[in-house]
Amino acid sequence: MKEQNIKVIDLSDMIKFLWKSKIIILSCTILMIGLAIFGVNRNVKPSYMTSIQVRLPQYVDNRTVNTAVSYANGNLLKEYYRDLNMDPDYPNIKVISEAIKDSTIIHVQFVGQEPEQIKQFADGYQIKYTNGLNRFINETAINDFEVSMVQSNSSINLSQLEKTLPLAKAEVIKDAGIPTENLNASVKTKNIIKFGALGLLLGCGISLVRYCALILR
Repeated sequence: MKEQNIKVIDLSDMIKFLWKSKIIILSCTILMIGLAIFGVNRNVKPSYMTSIQVRLPQYVDNRTVNTAVSYANGNLLKEYYRDLNMDPDYPNIKVISEAIKDSTIIHVQFVGQEPEQIKQFADGYQIKYTNGLNRFINETAINDFEVSMVQSNSSINLSQLEKTLPLAKAEVIKDAGIPTENLNASVKTKNIIKFGALGLLLGCGISLVRYCALILR
């Protein structure tokens, strides 16, 4: 019977071969890291965020709070974009608004690529937003009070109503600052680490294929 030519892979020899192939492994790793840096710098733009908080009068109800949230992203915002020559459909700065739970506070975020521009945008928006809020908040309060007066058959007129009804204004409790933290910085780091690990595996894979080819000769 013919003896079978069995090749045995020695783990220590394989590790030594990988060490000798460190230039290939290192080259693949550096190449993939370079590709990652090029890709993220080209496709992942910096993103910065600042925010304001506006507190509505305590007497407003949930309906008014929800209306204030919708108002923050409605026609007011579109008009403001147009005033600044921005395309409302593709603006340089995005606005995100939400109500803080169990409160009358509206939290508005501004996200863009230029910190100074975001700050200027937020300051101008804050003025327009609070002025608009004060108009419809007090109109709502007056209308609700008028309804209650009608239901109670009161003869009080509108001028007397405005004098007796304690009208309040929306209060800015947090102004926008100049953002300094790049929100996408972690995305760049994660992508570079992933591509670096991929390059390491690729280099090891190439080296192992070369090792197997040598022992199978």
